[in-house]
This record gives sequence, C-alpha cells and structure tokens, in this order.
Amino acid sequence: MCWFAAGCFWGVEKGFWRLPGIYSTAVGFIGGHDYAVDPSHLYVSTGESEHCEAVQAVWDERRLSFADLLRQFWACHDPTQGDQQGRDKGSQYRSGIFCTEEAQAIAARASMGAFSGVLHANGYPDMTTEIRVGCPFYFAEPAQQQHVAKPCSKQYCSAEPTGLSLPAFDAWTWPPELQGEDGGAIAAVRERFKPQLPERFWRSFDGSLSAPQAPAGTTEEAMEQAEEAMRRRASEQVQALAEAERGSLVMIQHCASCGYARRASELAVFLRAHCGGMQASVVPDVSVTGSFDVRVRASGSGAGTFSSDVHIRIWHGLATPLAALLSRVVMLQDGSFKKGSRRLRRLRGQVGSNRRCHRLRASGR
Repeated sequence: MCWFAAGCFWGVEKGFWRLPGIYSTAVGFIGGHDYAVDPSHLYVSTGESEHCEAVQAVWDERRLSFADLLRQFWACHDPTQGDQQGRDKGSQYRSGIFCTEEAQAIAARASMGAFSGVLHANGYPDMTTEIRVGCPFYFAEPAQQQHVAKPCSKQYCSAEPTGLSLPAFDAWTWPPELQGEDGGAIAAVRERFKPQLPERFWRSFDGSLSAPQAPAGTTEEAMEQAEEAMRRRASEQVQALAEAERGSLVMIQHCASCGYARRASELAVFLRAHCGGMQASVVPDVSVTGSFDVRVRASGSGAGTFSSDVHIRIWHGLATPLAALLSRVVMLQDGSFKKGSRRLRRLRGQVGSNRRCHRLRASGR
C-alpha cells in the first residue's frame, strides 16, 4: 500500500485504478498536522490542516510493482509546481509520495533523482515532491470516491503532465550510502520493486478521463487492441489538423482530459456567430497535455500558414476573462492593433468581462 498526491484526486485515482494488478483505490487526505484528525474535504480545502489530496493504492505485487506505480505517478502530473497543480491552487494540491515503509521511500527517492535530471534538461525548475513515511491517511467522503466513474459526475482534471518519460529502472539514482561493499541493501530493494509491466503496455496506456473505466489489460490481444485504438486516435487527429489548417482562420486544440472541450466549443461558436462568420475548428489532443492552444491565421496569409507568431497557449493553471482571449484572436487575425481594436469594441457588449476562461500565456510573442 502507498499513497500518491498529484493534484486533484479525482482524475489521479482513475489513472491508478486502470493499472492491471490494482486491488483497490481510494481517495483521501494525508500529510497534515497531527491535531487535524479525520478532516473533511471542506476543512482540507481551507489549507489550515496542511493535508494534501491523495490516492491510496493497494496492489498485487505478483502482477504490478512499486516501480510501475512510480512511473504512473511521475507521468500524470507536473511535480515542480509547489502548492498547486494546474488551476488548482493550495497546499492540498502539492505533489507527494507517502510510503508505508522505508524501502518504498528509498525507491521513490531513486526514481525522483532520475526524473529530476530529465526535467532539468528540459528547462523545468527543481521538483517539489515530498516523500514521507508513516503518515496517517484519512478517507474522503463517499461522494469523492471513484468520482469520475459515477453517472453524471463532473469530469474534471487539472493535471499538467510534462510529457517526459521516467528513465529506465536501471538508471535510477540509488543512494550510495546504502549500497555497502556488496550492494546488498539496494540489491534487495531493486529486486523487490523491479518493473512488472512490459514497455509495450506503457506505449498505449491511457489513464485519462476519456479512457474506459475498466483496468487495462496486459495480454497480447489487449495490448494490440490498445495500440490500435491509439493509432486510430492519432490518425484521426492528424486528419482533423490537416482539415483545420486548410479551411479555418482559427484552430483550437485542447487537452483530451478536461473541461476544455466545452470551452473550445464555446469559443468556436462565438467566433462564428459574432466575428463575421470567422471559421474556427476544434481538434482534441490524443492524450493528456494540460494545454489549450489557439492558432490564428494572420490576415492575408494562405492555407496551411499558421505561424508560431500568432499562437496562444493557455494552461490549466492560468485564468483570464474570455474577452481577453477574444481580443488576441481578433487582433492577430486582423493583422493590426487598430483594426482589431475597432472590431473588439463591437464585441464588448456581447462578452462579459467577468466571464471566466483561462489566463493567457503567450507562446512566441
């Protein structure tokens, strides 16, 4: 058993329960003050108890190893964001691994050291994940358990995974002080926790909100079906992107595992209805990316000429009024601030400034 904190526990739990060999998952709170016993979700959300939202995983060590769980943990979020994950801010959303024994903590630190090098090489700051042993865990309310599998539940995920891969198990950074002359201590931990799932499984594993609820399979037939589904989604996305580039002035591409689908549709409908029939296409990503990209064809440019200079990237963690996003789209497409400003003034009566979207982060300009 181990507990993993990677932001809002709704989406994180699904990624873990889909791993083959998991007996059970549950969500709750861990890592807080000793005086805050059995806290409610509302109390934890105030930040006073210092607990974080976490997923409890119980697994069959004959089918699934602790190394496999660590691989899913590092893949499902950004462990450099401190007291937040995406748009969810507060100490309850911090990154952490809460172990039942020191052997788990040794393996967790070894994986963290290896992944830290990958993150630094790709421009990320230092990791903020905490690794602790022996912290009491308190179950969240029944309404929080397996939330995204409940009928009519809110399919919410604020994760911003890095898209980077954890180095191979043999390349993990094991602490030299524990190896001794014969390396016996580390050898025992490595043998116990070595990966069980084949590399082929990870190439097509889907832990997103849009994935099936049932655990993923590890038979040859199951992995072949998963790979075929992944290839089909990738092919459909390539085709959709090509069609969008040929016939649209605005292309909206969004993360496959969040409420961005609704936001993207709203933006596209508004642009068509209130911006002179501006053609806008919506293309979902194949996997969890944590981003929402808007590409605008500059005024006078031809088909297929979307430029990085007219590219807006929005992230789960950042928020702004929808009017601010529209202003960038309109001004970029019109090609000048003056013309874009005139056009935007006509829209201001139709877009409330306190209607929330996600705060803008520009890519390229």
